[in-house]
Amino acid sequence: MQTQNHHPKIIQIEVTTRCNYDCVMCLRQEWTQPDQDFPLSEFEKLAQASFPHVEKIILFGQGEPLMHPDFLALLKIARKYLPQKAKIDFTTNGSLLNKEIIEQISNFQINQITVSLDSMYLIKLQKYRKGATKEIFANLDYLSNARLSGKIKELAIETVLMVSNVFDLPDLVNICYSNYPGIDSIYVSHLLPYNADLTKEICYHTVSQENKPLRDMIITRWQDLLFKVFHNSVGWRKKVYSGDQWVKNIREIIDSARKSDIDLDSTLIINELNNNRFIRQVQATFETIRDFNFHNRKPQVELPPLYPQKDRRKCPYIDKSATIIRVDGQVAPCFNFLHSHSVYINSQKRTEDAISYGNVFEQPLSTIWNNELYQNLRKRLETMPLNIPWSGDCPYISFECFYMRNNASDCYGNSPGCNICLYSTDQVKCIF
Repeated sequence: MQTQNHHPKIIQIEVTTRCNYDCVMCLRQEWTQPDQDFPLSEFEKLAQASFPHVEKIILFGQGEPLMHPDFLALLKIARKYLPQKAKIDFTTNGSLLNKEIIEQISNFQINQITVSLDSMYLIKLQKYRKGATKEIFANLDYLSNARLSGKIKELAIETVLMVSNVFDLPDLVNICYSNYPGIDSIYVSHLLPYNADLTKEICYHTVSQENKPLRDMIITRWQDLLFKVFHNSVGWRKKVYSGDQWVKNIREIIDSARKSDIDLDSTLIINELNNNRFIRQVQATFETIRDFNFHNRKPQVELPPLYPQKDRRKCPYIDKSATIIRVDGQVAPCFNFLHSHSVYINSQKRTEDAISYGNVFEQPLSTIWNNELYQNLRKRLETMPLNIPWSGDCPYISFECFYMRNNASDCYGNSPGCNICLYSTDQVKCIF
């Protein structure tokens, strides 16, 4: 059981909230708080007390890690206190990783560097990540060579999938593996819309894969209904009241949904019907990528599901025995609960309030990790499908359900509420 560990295996640390980019899909677009850096002295205290017990640290939060004025000193401290085989990872926009910095960073036995890159075309990249310049591709070349020469162990790309770049994804994979042979893997994540405008850019559904066969039947029968109404409108009333086969099939669908404890939301089903052609095109794009082969080397591309599997949900932080520490020392259970923000799920606004179980500037991380509230949360999430409802199928989701407004609780009485967590379905990626 993860709850029995006295220390987390992975510690993710938000070392700064500064950033030299202005990305349209970033949470920082929606906040007004001042930029902060994790104090070097507090980092060393944390490292001395906790790093000897962990397998990995990840330096990344809502900011560009290399914007920390003492980033190299952070790496030096981390390597000083970590076990010899422990890993150091970080995610970056890549803009500051020039040849000189890469040489300096390589002295600290970095395991994985993940570069956020949403397009291989500079004009498009600048649309998504304002501030990007052509130097990013030169830096990626340096990183690729550093990986091939063994100066870093793994090099990954992380890309956020949107309507406006989804059909460029094969080009991104092709160019990455053809031009930058040091790249090991590409992580593809769906967009988590922090404002209403971004809901137009999503390429997925929240209604579950488990319910899809029933929804497909309904969609098929709905098309049949339209055909009958418009082509035989005179006889339609008689067919309905005489028990037409279509009506019997609908009754069978409803009975089947009840027996299987499946929720059906008519609004979401109609949205799915309207979006069906586009989703099929995205699926075809994914299949194209899965068929890629570069000199007998299959590219390692992690593609996100288009539909969640509610019965296979798991919290990445619980699964990996990980915790995350905010720039001001607050310990959160996951990236989603690190900062307060709004998110739009099926066009409905939801407030995700920051959750903290203690502050490492005030008490040891081990004490926070083992407090009763935090342990109870981890125990509950170890069997997430059994204990946490999935609101993506709920018929009340289209009617501003109380439990969808914020993460205070869910309809099972759990607090905080993880009932619509797209990280748990792997549609939005946590990079570990």
